[in-house]
Amino acid sequence: GLIHARVVVPAQPGELALRFPHWVPGVHSPGGPVGNLGWFSAHSPDGTDAPWRRDGRDPWRFLVTVPPGADAIVIRLTYIADQPNASSRGVDVATSAGNALINWNCCLVLREDTAVDAQAIDAAVRLPDGWNWAATLTPLPDTPTDAPRFARMTVGDLVDRPLLAGQAISRWRLHATEGEPPVDLAVAATDPTEALRDERWLVGLRRLPAEAMAMFGGAFYDRYCFLLVLGGDHAGLEHGTCSYNAMTSVGGDFDDATAWHRELMPHEYVHSWVGKHRRPAGMCLPDYHSVPELDGLWIYEGLTEHLGGVLAVRAGLMPVEMWRDQLADRVHKLSRMRGRHWRSIRDTCRCAYLLREPSPHHDDLRRGQDFYTEGALFWLAADLAIRQSSGGERSLDDLCRAFFGPGGASGMAFTEPELIAELTRLAPDVAWAERIRAWIDGAGELDAAFVGSAGWQVDDGAAPADDLAALDRCDPMAVRDLIGLEVYDGYVQTVRPGTPAAAAGLAAGDFIHAFNDIANRDDPLALARALAESPQRHFIACQVYRHEKWWTTPILYRGGLRLSRLVALPGATDQLAAILAPRAGVVGPIAVP
Repeated sequence: GLIHARVVVPAQPGELALRFPHWVPGVHSPGGPVGNLGWFSAHSPDGTDAPWRRDGRDPWRFLVTVPPGADAIVIRLTYIADQPNASSRGVDVATSAGNALINWNCCLVLREDTAVDAQAIDAAVRLPDGWNWAATLTPLPDTPTDAPRFARMTVGDLVDRPLLAGQAISRWRLHATEGEPPVDLAVAATDPTEALRDERWLVGLRRLPAEAMAMFGGAFYDRYCFLLVLGGDHAGLEHGTCSYNAMTSVGGDFDDATAWHRELMPHEYVHSWVGKHRRPAGMCLPDYHSVPELDGLWIYEGLTEHLGGVLAVRAGLMPVEMWRDQLADRVHKLSRMRGRHWRSIRDTCRCAYLLREPSPHHDDLRRGQDFYTEGALFWLAADLAIRQSSGGERSLDDLCRAFFGPGGASGMAFTEPELIAELTRLAPDVAWAERIRAWIDGAGELDAAFVGSAGWQVDDGAAPADDLAALDRCDPMAVRDLIGLEVYDGYVQTVRPGTPAAAAGLAAGDFIHAFNDIANRDDPLALARALAESPQRHFIACQVYRHEKWWTTPILYRGGLRLSRLVALPGATDQLAAILAPRAGVVGPIAVP
């Protein structure tokens, strides 16, 4: 689709520098999708053409010659939707036949010499006839639903409030407690009611705001809205008063939803506190073209990743067992990650946008954006340390209220020393600066002792062939760790040297049609079953296609389907249960309706 925009910018005669948003908040990347512009022109309000040229060193910068006598310049843009780059997916324009998600940063150019929060804007949009919309924007009175005009705001506020539009948008009030700001859910899909027909989604989402209020001690927003698109690509992006969430239509069966589905909205919701209203000082900038310092992403994203998972369990969106399996998988993966021996978490923060896309080869050597998952482990270990130091009287929830909540520290920007000071107040006998230096700035083996302090240990025992839950957990990374083969839908992406797969003669680019005579297309779990049966068969038979020839080769492996899981330590107190217990008076999982 195409988005046509008209932007009027106050100006004086002479050269005017305009900027297409470059570093859009939330994606931690210089990925502002300027490459999707399909038209750019400039003229004065009376129609006089205004010559323009692009900066020779910066494609996001436009230099416009404002004609004599003009007090403004009119820019006309055409933006090409639905072709995001690796870093713009959450801040792009996504459309379908029945709905659209509009991120305003794709429709704007801004004065270079003025902070975004000092530029006022009167926004309006013309939608297809009969369409409705949802956003945390304030419409002016008596404006049509499909052509709303909005109250004046700053450019910063507008970019922080994307608009979801569609032929049919379903709405639910999730939180309406007296004295607290309302929280809503707006869903766009071919059939929104059918897409969320499993009531357990709504029950869990209704619990979520109360659990977040208990965690942070209140909210900064005066209202909040989850904008959910069902049936499209996976995406998510945080905003102060809303979040953009996109996923495949999983609402038909709550039980089939993965951990990613269950954590998406809690994660983006936590960002209203951690990342939007409080964020590392190096990420607090007045415009969208200055380069931020990303050192604090292990807090911005790592703490959010941990708290989002905790809230998902407390609200009943995620079973405790699934959360524990995810923890075991993360510890297992990071304990064996070769890249951890040369690259620190701090370095992954500084290279965040270079690591956005997974590496097609040797990704565990390069590392990815591990400030999410390993950052989450740091904060789980921090919670356990605070609890141990205080005899259970204090926890990470106290940090959330005192440092990130509305009743605690003031101001958006914070420094790492300020965070360390608050952690020290909560647990004075913990050497927090040294802990951060070792875990965030250091490299080497993962210190997983915190798992034992929680009353658990990671077990890598073999799963039986009839354990469907275990078979379903067998992802390409688990297979790679077991036999050195990374395969997606039968296509071999990587074969690690010195592994059973390499000894079998397999190579990147091969296509494996079947494992143990079971075709992948007939049974997506064929490889998982073959791994589970390997202790009895002692090999996995692979039917391979390469260079127009078919051949069969055995992978000599008998270790079974070994998946990480947490096993309780005999006689130890389960500290994870205390962390995951609901705080808002709701106990237990969501029952099947």
